[in-house]
Amino acid sequence: MALNKVDLCGVDTSKLPVLTSAEMKKLFERIAAGDETAREEFVGGNLRLVLSVVQRFAGRGEMMDDLFQVGCIGLMKSIDNFDTTLGVRFSTYAVPMIIGEIFAANLGGAATMTGDPPNIILGTSLGLGFWDFLQNNGPICLVGFGVALGYFYLCFRNKLRAGAWSVDPALWAMEPGDAIPNRRAFGVNVAIFGGMILLLATHAWTGLTMPTIGVVAAAVTLAGNRRGWSLLRQVDWRTIGFIIGLFLVVSGLEQTGILDGLARFLGNLGGEDTGRMMVVLIWFTALLSAFVDNIPMATVMVPVLTALSDGLGMDLETLTWSVSKGTDIGGIATPIGASANVTGVMLAAREGHPISWRRYCKYAVPLSLLVLVLSMVLLLAFH
Repeated sequence: MALNKVDLCGVDTSKLPVLTSAEMKKLFERIAAGDETAREEFVGGNLRLVLSVVQRFAGRGEMMDDLFQVGCIGLMKSIDNFDTTLGVRFSTYAVPMIIGEIFAANLGGAATMTGDPPNIILGTSLGLGFWDFLQNNGPICLVGFGVALGYFYLCFRNKLRAGAWSVDPALWAMEPGDAIPNRRAFGVNVAIFGGMILLLATHAWTGLTMPTIGVVAAAVTLAGNRRGWSLLRQVDWRTIGFIIGLFLVVSGLEQTGILDGLARFLGNLGGEDTGRMMVVLIWFTALLSAFVDNIPMATVMVPVLTALSDGLGMDLETLTWSVSKGTDIGGIATPIGASANVTGVMLAAREGHPISWRRYCKYAVPLSLLVLVLSMVLLLAFH
């Protein structure tokens, strides 16, 4: 993704205006008077802020369009609740809400096989299904969400005005249907999406593989949309090429015996005790995922898990849940947990919102450790 031109949800963010503090103040005065045009102008002038926050959590295989939309929800909530008498910049107020929306979306994705790319890699490679992930990761993510909610409140409670959570009366007057310009196209796409979710949830019984479901869904989507070819132009082919190359590299590492050596190293650390091995795996993968993207981390760990299971006689599924949580959570800890994290920090600095290592890690590292410890305790209790 180029730094100077980022297309998300059909929007070229490089062409969006950046509002000054004086302009924001004037717009807030008009918004308070019920001017919807001013509200739309304010949203457009702060989409780059959303982008700078979103990219700190992207780069791990999630759809950037989805994260951007979630971030925009946080932005609009911030606009509706912001009080100009707080004496802080709007970005200071908005960033915590945007981060909260995105973190919740990512944590929810970690609960299922299809919500996070490492889970897809682990599940398809090791023969696990959608419901296996939901039953094992779902409860942990649900409890983790509660911990994250409390954590964000404690971190940002002084930046959010007490009692500011009442719903703006203007929101009740909005008609959601107005956002759907073509109801036929909307119905077709909702039907395709619903069918795909059904196939993903039942793939263990139908025998359909994840790649097959993905290809079928893509083909039906292209055939059911008049602008199908324009959708193809929006596909990030570089990422697809990267993933293909990644699997080739991992195959080479496996053939040369390097991954067997890694399995022996982890086996020596964990010994023959399953509980100890689970602890080693979750912290080993979490630490590396903080500095290496979790997609290659999960890909590398598949043959390692198989070797550990065969060599030590441990349950393969039990080991897999430890790696799943480690790779899902570890990458959020540092600004360089993924290439797009680095891009996000650069974009934020360029837009006047510098994010230092200290500032980023101040919030991300403690939360990552909290959720990792929680995951470890629950995994040991369940298995």
